Amino acid sequence: MRCVTSFLKRKLAPMVKVIPAWQEVAREAIIVMGGALVAAFIIGQLPQLRDWMKNQWAGAIPQGDKTAF
Repeated sequence: MRCVTSFLKRKLAPMVKVIPAWQEVAREAIIVMGGALVAAFIIGQLPQLRDWMKNQWAGAIPQGDKTAF
């Protein structure tokens, strides 16, 4: 059994560096949510910016809409 566990540790060691720890994932999620809240607050306070953004996206085709092709 010891041979199998040491083999798995050697093979899975590179994967540990690729998969982030849950603390890192949680930190990134908090950063993203905080940025979204700040952006929503700023856009809510500046109606001209909100209207400009609406105008910029006016001709965009929704990603799920396949009838345009």
